[in-house]
Amino acid sequence: AAAAAAAAATTTNGGNTSRSASAGPWEGWQPGAPVGTIPACGWRECFKKEHKCANCRDDANALGQPPRPLSGWIPDVRLLRRMMVLGRDAAGNPWPPPLPRELCEPIGFFGGPNDDNLRLLREANVTAAPMVEPAAGDAAARRGEGGGHGQQRQPTVLCLMYTMETQHATSVRAARETWAGGCDGFLAFSTRSDPRLPAIALPHVGPEAYDNMWQKIRSMWTFVSKHYVRDFDYFIIGGEDLYILPGNLRAYLATVGSPDQVHFLGRRFKGRGRSNYFNSGGAGYVLSRAALERLPPP
Repeated sequence: AAAAAAAAATTTNGGNTSRSASAGPWEGWQPGAPVGTIPACGWRECFKKEHKCANCRDDANALGQPPRPLSGWIPDVRLLRRMMVLGRDAAGNPWPPPLPRELCEPIGFFGGPNDDNLRLLREANVTAAPMVEPAAGDAAARRGEGGGHGQQRQPTVLCLMYTMETQHATSVRAARETWAGGCDGFLAFSTRSDPRLPAIALPHVGPEAYDNMWQKIRSMWTFVSKHYVRDFDYFIIGGEDLYILPGNLRAYLATVGSPDQVHFLGRRFKGRGRSNYFNSGGAGYVLSRAALERLPPP
């Protein structure tokens, strides 16, 4: 497995192949296909709350036991981005895993026919930008090179998710195998660490409860500010049911100004019965680097 991971963590430059300096033991890791006599099903069946299908990518057993990180472990948040740019996993399979055209059909909650999400996307005329720039490559596109005269530099974005271990095989895996690699960095904050996803468990004040989520998010921002604030331009945080179009987000952020200016961006809500406003957490909100640096330590 280590040899396969090393093979997957190579880059080709003018015919010369070299291993990424950042490659770790989980470079290119991907859960194996489920084994057994359980039948394979269409995705509409997989959306049901209860199913007995083997190919739905939501089986906790497929992940196995997560490896225990060393004390003081700092997650490699660029892991999924490198896999996305490389386009394959450690076994040489396409990555992210290809999805069938069936998922473009209207599929509602738990497999029903009423797909309000698809209707919204169509009526809003939303088109996803490419996850990886095909012409100039990742690094050149970030610098604004190779994409035509006067192309605006695209900012870098670290995507953050708050979740729990019970969602690793479902929501976190779904993000990992779809949009997460489109971010310049990705990290889930959970109740158990798993460097393969990657996810990290952090202590925070109070219980692991919905009404105490703000304390978990405080710990998240503190950790990110300590370890990643100078590595990215913008930081987006949201829940496990979040779906991001990273290329679209970058294109928008390129229009708002410098990341060294204070920006707090999102879906604005009004406080309950008070004249205070805040950006919705579940839908995701964005802090610029300058805004994150202004947050006081706990």
